[in-house]
Amino acid sequence: MSRRNNSSRRGRRRGRDRSEAQSKIAGSVQLTCVRCGKNIRNPQMALATPENEPIHFDCAIQEVAEAENLGAREKICYLGQGSFGIIKFKSGSSNRDFSIRKRIPYEKAEQSVSWRKEMREKLDFGR
Repeated sequence: MSRRNNSSRRGRRRGRDRSEAQSKIAGSVQLTCVRCGKNIRNPQMALATPENEPIHFDCAIQEVAEAENLGAREKICYLGQGSFGIIKFKSGSSNRDFSIRKRIPYEKAEQSVSWRKEMREKLDFGR
């Protein structure tokens, strides 16, 4: 093997080890979804409700969809940074042509969530 392949392989191993450590740390934080009452297996993927309670990503989408009146060719989509949006697909086009009809803020960006802070502290301590 060439030297380049060897070093890139080593880098991938380290990255995988780190992600495994992150998953273990995240798994040590036990969260229950405020909407469905089930355990949240991947707390790093959970969102915080406007009241800062943990919720499954899928439960949050379902909650937003139930609160909004979706029209024809419209869909709820996660836009990032704790907000959802209603996207409207243009008629007679592929799924690539759409516009954002409405932005729906979900998480409060200005507030720190205690369970996320706990995961972050464990990650920092594990380094």
